[in-house]
Amino acid sequence: MLKSAVVAVVLAQGLWVVLGGSTHLPREATALLLASLVLASGFSLHPASEGRSGVGELVIWCLALAIGATALVAFRGRENSDPILALRVGSAVAVLALVLGSAHRLLARLLGSGDRARLALAVALGLAGAAPVWLGPLADRLGSRAFVNGVLWASPLGYLASMTEYDYLRSRWFYVHSPVGSLRFDAPPKGRTTAAYLLLGSLLLGAEHVRSRCRR
Repeated sequence: MLKSAVVAVVLAQGLWVVLGGSTHLPREATALLLASLVLASGFSLHPASEGRSGVGELVIWCLALAIGATALVAFRGRENSDPILALRVGSAVAVLALVLGSAHRLLARLLGSGDRARLALAVALGLAGAAPVWLGPLADRLGSRAFVNGVLWASPLGYLASMTEYDYLRSRWFYVHSPVGSLRFDAPPKGRTTAAYLLLGSLLLGAEHVRSRCRR
């Protein structure tokens, strides 16, 4: 799993180069994009082992992705680097990697296939990340700040944006394609959201462990 994490970080850097680098993006937007690339690459390469890898290997995988993301953000531009931002990105990547890895292990056991589990999770993540777009008209009609907060806080992309302190909903693309950016909302609180994702990852890991014990 360590090897897959290293390859994922290298792949994320390669994708970053292909996308043209960060010359036209704010520092926070660059950090958000790099973190997303690392997580996407890591998840796509996460071993489809139906949960057979140990918990220790999963933790090492999470830490390797986090270290890689931290390094990419910290050294992407020496004259404009922000060590605190890089550390926040690394911690967010570690937390989300724990959730993704644990969910993948559990679903792989339930579905009997790591590849099917990966596909199901990819669809769920896509829907969650795009929630401000497809739920935007409903949020605009309701005009409820609590509803908008729920849409944003439940999205891993919203959590990453909070940790990088980038208001992606008011970026040009989202502002054109979603009315959410024009509504009142609160960014996900960093500490509480991190704790919630850590709890979710732990519960998923515990459920996978119980499931594996029941099958023996």
